[in-house]
Formats: sequence, C-alpha cells, structure tokens
Amino acid sequence: DGTEKMSQSLGNYIGLAESPEEQYGKVLSVPDAVMGDYLRLATRLPVAETEQILADVARGALGPMAAKMRLAREIVAQYHSVEAAQAAEARFISVHRNRDVPDDLPEFEVEAEALPLWICDLLKRTGLTASTSQARRDIMGGGVRVDGQVISDPKYTLTAGGEYLVQKGKRHFARVRIG
Repeated sequence: DGTEKMSQSLGNYIGLAESPEEQYGKVLSVPDAVMGDYLRLATRLPVAETEQILADVARGALGPMAAKMRLAREIVAQYHSVEAAQAAEARFISVHRNRDVPDDLPEFEVEAEALPLWICDLLKRTGLTASTSQARRDIMGGGVRVDGQVISDPKYTLTAGGEYLVQKGKRHFARVRIG
C-alpha cells in the first residue's frame, strides 16, 4: 500500500505463488506513488525502460493505469508466463471494464434440504468468505450480489431452488445450483 510494510497479516502483499489473476489484480491496486519502486525493484525491466515509463507517466503521455497494467504483466510473466500474464489481463478487462461474468466460475451444488439458505452460510459454503462475521461485513459494505442484485440485508435467505450467480466484490464469483 506504499505506507506499511508488505505482509500477509496486513493483507497488502502479492504472493509469489498466487494465481496470475490474483497477482495481476493486486499489482493494479498498488498506489500510483509507489509504482516506480515496484517497477525498479520487482521487475526485470532495464533501468532505461523503467525510467522511460515513469517519465511518460509524469508528462501525461502514459496514464498511470496503463503503466500499472504493464507492471502487472511484467510481474505475472516473471512468476508464471507471458501467456498467463496476457490471459490475466484479458480477464481483468473483461470482468472489470466490460463487467462481464467470467466463464470459468467455480460451481457448487447445494441440496434442496438446505433451503431456506442464509446468505452468510452460502458465502462460506462457496469459499467467498471465511467466516460469518466477514460475510456480514461484506454484505453491510454492499459488496455482495446475487444474480446482479446487491444484497444489503445480512439476514437475506434464498428460499427457492435454481441456479444463482453469487458475487463478492469485483473479482470473486461462484455459480450455485440448489435442488
């Protein structure tokens, strides 16, 4: 985050073994002010190329987001592959800019006997949250959707079988079939 040390306990780290999509998304969350440090210290780019990118951003010839996308591609390619970096970028553009639902969603089956199904239980079953308290916080913060509708009531329950698209935040999705 540019102010605190990078650590798992602070939640501001980029794990070397994380998926390309996770790495890519976390790099894009880096504040603009520390982008230069990441370019210099976390990539294998030549110094001249790094300085050119930063100079282009400073004079407005290159937007900060475009520079961070380049940084994210470099980091993902370094720990995964160029192809993985391109795929992570394509997924980011699809999900975040175009607001598309990813094709490769995790899918979950829930027995009909579980109805009515409390939203917090559903979020835990799908792995979108680790705990009931985290699920409540995500719901109260407006970060949970079911079939595109924001869920704002932590007491919300699903009462009918069928297929549901569950989303937490901007990047986490699950398809749930009940019945």
